[in-house]
Amino acid sequence: MLVSLLRNALWGVPLSGETFEKATPEDWEETKILARRGGVSALVFHAAMQLPEALLPSLQLKLKWGLEAENTIERFRHQEKTARELSAFFHKAGIRMLTIKGLGIARYYPRPELRECGDIDIWLFGQGEKGNRLIADSGRDIDTSNPKHSVFSFDGVLIENHHTFLDEALYGMDRRLDKILTHILEKQACNRSEEGGDGIYFPPADFNALFLIRHAAMHFTGGISLRHVTDWAMFLDREAGNIDRERVNRILHGEKLDKFAGILTAIACCYLGLSPEKAIIPCEPYREEAGKVLADMMREQPACKNRNPLSILAFKVRHFTDTQWRYRIVYGRFSFPGRVWMSVKAHILRPETILKTK
Repeated sequence: MLVSLLRNALWGVPLSGETFEKATPEDWEETKILARRGGVSALVFHAAMQLPEALLPSLQLKLKWGLEAENTIERFRHQEKTARELSAFFHKAGIRMLTIKGLGIARYYPRPELRECGDIDIWLFGQGEKGNRLIADSGRDIDTSNPKHSVFSFDGVLIENHHTFLDEALYGMDRRLDKILTHILEKQACNRSEEGGDGIYFPPADFNALFLIRHAAMHFTGGISLRHVTDWAMFLDREAGNIDRERVNRILHGEKLDKFAGILTAIACCYLGLSPEKAIIPCEPYREEAGKVLADMMREQPACKNRNPLSILAFKVRHFTDTQWRYRIVYGRFSFPGRVWMSVKAHILRPETILKTK
């Protein structure tokens, strides 16, 4: 049910009555849970409302689900408005603003407002420190403790002003990729909307091809959501012809990210309906693993229900060993002691994560 509804939301594939005619209230409740867990709830709800009245879920579920979808739309519109105002704010000081991730990817969807967004991620074309000073001088609180990005609130929306795009403090791969991503932005023209100051800028295709895969891979090792796959599918659908495939695939192969990229692409093609012509990596070699990864995405991510530090430690050790297969997909063959050290290093750099229960 979820896959059928997503295909309709993304590509307009007609819904088959056979898929839904025997659906029970429990089936609909589970579909709603899976959609919400995957970060695609509003997309799936609006697709479901195209079904004939006799096949729709209960009125109670429709009302509850519809309210959540409407909240997603309102949050998106508020974020769009905030991005325009923030762009105008920086434009007055001669600073251009690039928007990455959420808002930038949403524009690839048939209805961008149905794509759930969190905070707004920006890059100020090398003028991040000047931007931070402007924010501080405006009387807003700003947190600059994270070397990757500063954080502040603008019109009630959390903004991350990126100094680097990836986690350079932890991974050599990210240090190398960050240089490549910055070089792309220096050499290739960015896309631009005509709203907010001199416009809001969005990354070129080669940037997003590399950034989306690495960003999704980082989430995958801890637990990825279905929205990462729909983002990748919609991006490829719109931008496949603008990607320097040879260069992007060479970089992905060099960083051993080609297998993960292949699996993500295979899920997009084999399950979500992306045309194989838009795939930058052949899907067939990864079809079997794509099914395993998709099933893993649908599972509820484990959490420790006990706040006792020893219980949290035991939970983390158990989760650490259970997720080795994810790390092998992303990093290929790796040293187990090396991964232990990386985990320790991550906790040292971010001590607030030590007692996290999820």
